[in-house]
Amino acid sequence: MALFVSGLRLLNHHLYRLFGGEEARRQANDMMRRLASVYTAVALIFAATLLPGLVHYHWESTVTLLAAGVFYNLALVRPQRSVVPELASMVFWTLGVACSLLSAWIAGPPYAYLWAGSAVTLPFVAVIWPPRVTVMAVASLMAGVITTGLLVAPGEIAHEPPTLVGPVLAMIFTAVMASSVREVDRRHRAAVITDSLTGLGNRAAMALYARERFGRARQVFRSRWSCSTSTTSRRSTTGSATRRGTLHCGARRSP
Repeated sequence: MALFVSGLRLLNHHLYRLFGGEEARRQANDMMRRLASVYTAVALIFAATLLPGLVHYHWESTVTLLAAGVFYNLALVRPQRSVVPELASMVFWTLGVACSLLSAWIAGPPYAYLWAGSAVTLPFVAVIWPPRVTVMAVASLMAGVITTGLLVAPGEIAHEPPTLVGPVLAMIFTAVMASSVREVDRRHRAAVITDSLTGLGNRAAMALYARERFGRARQVFRSRWSCSTSTTSRRSTTGSATRRGTLHCGARRSP
């Protein structure tokens, strides 16, 4: 188990560098806190638009859509309480995309537009993740949507390519617009926490840094405490079993 956790930490360390380091993580955590409440409203609006079609969808597609919504929500709230935040964010988002595309595949050609459930997350992804990671996410989503479309309705796409080209271009446009919002926020944050005269961090930067360090230390303490508790329980269980075995052998040897 310890080796598995070490592997996850090592993988998250590489993702941490890919995501842009501590400053990018700080901005991502702040964005996640802001968007956590907004996501609920977006999910309700999207569910309301699909509600009339529930009488025609297979129940399996409804279940996978609900699972996708849960995974997307976890991608927003779970990284803030995880010791591997970048990895948790990517894994939960990938699971949500997989469930969204699976629902479109289950629903069939008349309702293949259910893939839009995954496209709704692009503004969130582009605002939270740095541009290079957003490009990777958009490329992966485009590949998934095109593959799903070719598997679900190959004849319709071959006859009318704009049915697939249009949504793909809309995804790219949405991601670019949301990335510009993230860049504006990054510049604004830099201006707020940087002293204009010296170029060093000001009081707001110190308070923000202290709060984040305290939160990170609390997460590490919880993880280490849970590991030490499980190790202690295993040792006590092993010791109890050894004592019982010794007493049992002594009882058998007593005659």
